[in-house]
Amino acid sequence: MRSLPWAKAPLLLFKRPGVAIALMVATVVATLPAVGTPLLISASQSDSIEQQLNDQCALPGGFHAKFARSGESYSEGGGDGSLGTGVTIDALDREDVLAEIDRIEQLADRVDGLSEVDRTLSLGAPQPWTEHHGRVAGIRGGDGGYNSVFFIHRDAAFDRIAPVEGDFGPGAWVPTEFDGVAEVNPGDSVVTGLTTKVGSEAQLWDAFPGVDTEYTPGSEPVDLEIPVTGVYESLNGHPLMKTEWCHMEYGLNLAVTPEPEWRPTVLLDEETFWTLAEQAELSVQVHLRFELDEPPSLDQAAAISDQLAEIEPEVVSTGTTMDYEMPRFEHRAQVVGEALLLPIGVVSGAAILVGLCIVGASGVLWVRRRGVELAALAGRGVSPGALGLKGALEAFPAAVLGGVAGHWLCWLSMPWWAPVDRIDARAPVWSAVLGIGAVLAALLVVGVVSGRATRGFTEPVKIARRRFGTVPWELVPAGGAVAAWLWLDDSITVTSGDAADRVGQVAQLPGRAFVVPLLTALACAGMAARLLRTWWGRPQRRPMRGVSGFIASRRIRRDGWAGAVMVAAVAVPTALAGYAVTASSSVSETIDAQARSEIGSDVVVTFDEPTDIGDMLSRFGEATSVVRVDTLTMDRIKVSTLFVDVDSFERAADTVKLMAPGVDIAGVLSGDGVPALAIGTPEVVDGAATVNLPGPATMDIDVTTVPDLPGGRAGNPVVLISNEHLPELPWSSGYQWWVRTDDSAGVRDAVESRFEDATVAVSAERYDGTPKQSLTASMEYLLWVSLLTAVVVVVGILLRLESRAPANRRAYVVMRRMGLRSVTHRLALLREVGVLLGAGVAVGVVVSAVLVVTMATDFDIDPASGPGVVVTVPSLAVVWLTIATLATVCGAALFVHARIAAAKPSLVLRDTA
Repeated sequence: MRSLPWAKAPLLLFKRPGVAIALMVATVVATLPAVGTPLLISASQSDSIEQQLNDQCALPGGFHAKFARSGESYSEGGGDGSLGTGVTIDALDREDVLAEIDRIEQLADRVDGLSEVDRTLSLGAPQPWTEHHGRVAGIRGGDGGYNSVFFIHRDAAFDRIAPVEGDFGPGAWVPTEFDGVAEVNPGDSVVTGLTTKVGSEAQLWDAFPGVDTEYTPGSEPVDLEIPVTGVYESLNGHPLMKTEWCHMEYGLNLAVTPEPEWRPTVLLDEETFWTLAEQAELSVQVHLRFELDEPPSLDQAAAISDQLAEIEPEVVSTGTTMDYEMPRFEHRAQVVGEALLLPIGVVSGAAILVGLCIVGASGVLWVRRRGVELAALAGRGVSPGALGLKGALEAFPAAVLGGVAGHWLCWLSMPWWAPVDRIDARAPVWSAVLGIGAVLAALLVVGVVSGRATRGFTEPVKIARRRFGTVPWELVPAGGAVAAWLWLDDSITVTSGDAADRVGQVAQLPGRAFVVPLLTALACAGMAARLLRTWWGRPQRRPMRGVSGFIASRRIRRDGWAGAVMVAAVAVPTALAGYAVTASSSVSETIDAQARSEIGSDVVVTFDEPTDIGDMLSRFGEATSVVRVDTLTMDRIKVSTLFVDVDSFERAADTVKLMAPGVDIAGVLSGDGVPALAIGTPEVVDGAATVNLPGPATMDIDVTTVPDLPGGRAGNPVVLISNEHLPELPWSSGYQWWVRTDDSAGVRDAVESRFEDATVAVSAERYDGTPKQSLTASMEYLLWVSLLTAVVVVVGILLRLESRAPANRRAYVVMRRMGLRSVTHRLALLREVGVLLGAGVAVGVVVSAVLVVTMATDFDIDPASGPGVVVTVPSLAVVWLTIATLATVCGAALFVHARIAAAKPSLVLRDTA
């Protein structure tokens, strides 16, 4: 008999479904962040690797191997002992090149996750060695001379170009920019020439004045007629040069040499290329790219790095060079994980504690609902510790089910809160361990709380324990918040290793931006709960009007501590959610504003000549014309001068209002004379100034200084002048259109489809591949956890109401016989729940506003860049908060009324109803 209460314990809890459901939900809330913490950190590390792979092209995620092969040339020794009298050229060994490619491919097969090889074969030289000595490859022009080109074969090259006309076939594809050669169309043919050019009159080396300059057989070009099968848009300056061909940018001298010196690229099919190469006196440059099939997780990246390091000695053993960046990408991902550990750990720990608090409340509710049985057991000599063990045993099935549900919900919701779905192989293991730990912690809390709550059945409450409850424990998190503010590092960049190229840098919000708000919210909520408990404990001089108000007031005051704790439980997630959503949007908006201020607006289109675009961009947003003239001098100070349209400039360049607050831009620039706005510096002050324009002309202006202006370059102060005063300019730095729009991609497509010579800069791409990328992930996680803990609010309200259900049922039956209407009772519940929930939401909103104002300076991770912190109030979030509050109040009140009204009068005095 003594063991019966404990043997049946795992099943007895389900006779109290309200307690069981509350315990399950609370365990879910405690388990979810515990399970999600390692998953989020691992997913963020995988996301970092993917971003680095997407932000670079010159070096792939796998590796890039390069080698060169050529026919041997040697000089015939002279009979008189001179250096040589001739040169003999042996043909290029094609099989040797292909054998080396096969050898490298076999080594690449030992690396996991690599795609098929992408081969690029190049024939040609960047430039002659000297004026008289070098090797050139060219196509014969109309004047009989040769125009230097690069002959290229690349696997699937014709899928990586923008064709103009023609179809792929054996022969050559020529670019649209083909200087010195008559217009070439598909069906024509070109004559190629490859030769060695050595000085005719100049000597090769001053040390050997007797060297013979007659060379055979390489002194005459080898001509080969090749059919033209198509024309493609030139790679020089083409966007494809930054994506599909960027690994060949320097090898082909594209975008790195002055326009007169760059050489066109002629694409050949493989057979034509080798036919030409075997007759050449030039080396064949071979580029082998091995990409990854998909971005790896951190453990996969580590394995790939080790495998690449293992094959590197064999790859380079024959003179081949091998480049790969995966170890550095892996290193940066590790830095990302280290940077996220503190903020995510703090947020997850807070959510786990909130869940465990509700678990403890469930234990108190269990003691209240099982009071008769527990008192009987205590009267038979069962100790509080044993009763606590009984509570833990009864809670075991519900806690386990809650843990399993939390684990399942975490994985199910991962697409919403994780940046990618690729995680390290160790992350699920740590996730399971932490989830099990959360369940065990929940059981421990239930056992301890229920054991302590049952002490009142066997022993009186000691005076010391009563005084213990009067200690203002909320001052502890308040002191912790002050200590965190003073002691935590306020750095905004985590640097590790060689950060010269920012691979070892990760931008982050300071740790205090997470710890201080959390501790402050706990302290403020605790203080508010204490003040409310004190207020409700005072004698009520003026009872609330009406029957429903009287009932609600008496119920709140009857259990003041529970109501005060409920207010605190509502205030904490409300404050954290409000702070998180405001901080997240503010950080994103601040970064976006900094990018817009650097380039001018969301999109800046630059032309070399004045270009009228008409209404082409009006459907995308606000546009304004700007004439930029850089490197002018104003009173011997180098400045960037912008001639702007006064009427539309402020609307298109919206950051100007943030950078020059309180200044009427249009009013100043429309004044008398030639007014100008300039960034104030010790050298640039208000008053008259003279700008030296291009050429001999000057312009006298009247300067008004402001803190900052958008569109600066090279650190030069910006000067704004109305375009009404635009003089005749022999040159400019660009005729621009600044566009404020939400559709940057649409603007780019519209401009590039109509204007081939336009340059488009997009602010959204400004920080790609920099430490600022994906900065707000930790803030978004704080928001997600705050919304998750809001579920606890609903559970807590139901727990509080459920804990008083027996007394409320008895009172309801009596009041019904006294004439109480159901509508009045519903209204009383609405007022009771509404007061508690409304007070908690009000406290949370006030605390979140104070936190945002206090912590706003930490939202800017680049204080040196304008326009400073841009705080964005999430109006949509406020609307949803209001709707959620009203829905919770109505739902909880109606649910509890239905349960109370279902009580049978014959059973109203028993606690088994």
